[in-house]
Amino acid sequence: MLAIQCYLNEEETFDIEKIKGTVAKTAKKLDLSYEESSHPHKNNVNQWYQVSFNYQDMKLYMYARDFRLNGCSRGGVLNIRREIRHAPCFVPFTDIYIDYNGNVMPCCNLRSDVPEHSDFILGNVNKASVLEIFNGEKSRLKLREILGKNNIELYPCNECTFAMEHQASARNADIAEIKTLKAERDAHAAEVQRLLHRRSKRLLYRFKSLMD
Repeated sequence: MLAIQCYLNEEETFDIEKIKGTVAKTAKKLDLSYEESSHPHKNNVNQWYQVSFNYQDMKLYMYARDFRLNGCSRGGVLNIRREIRHAPCFVPFTDIYIDYNGNVMPCCNLRSDVPEHSDFILGNVNKASVLEIFNGEKSRLKLREILGKNNIELYPCNECTFAMEHQASARNADIAEIKTLKAERDAHAAEVQRLLHRRSKRLLYRFKSLMD
């Protein structure tokens, strides 16, 4: 799965029509068709806009969010939602984020061009593969161990609620997938029962024909 986040300029506000224009330009540049889709955790189009691109068998989507309403402090950069993290963060165990300059970060709330975040740069895709960086010593040992142990004093992750939101989003997505699979299973079971019933009726008819 690959996600493209649509960032706003520093003085810009969340404008759904401008964002739709940016998405359309991106789609044209990629030469891909797309359709609007809903995020499992954010259903208000006035706060969150997301589209899914049609690209082979890969999940590729692009989204934009109104950080004033549903964002976080971006690792202490923005003066919004400065809440204390009270749960372990497992994002670096599953995700990886590539900045515009090729630098790889463990979280979308950390920016390689922010001096305070420079220690969290895991590598650069122009110098190593994504897999090498993801499994590298800095990512595997330093950051994952600290966050996995829920060290809430680690700056700049100490004021981030993204972990809880990320986990809630993943949980909701899992629940939705389970419901879909259950519905497919029930539909399949019903079809099997219908076929067995038809088969038993045919056999019974043949048996009666033989008896007559």
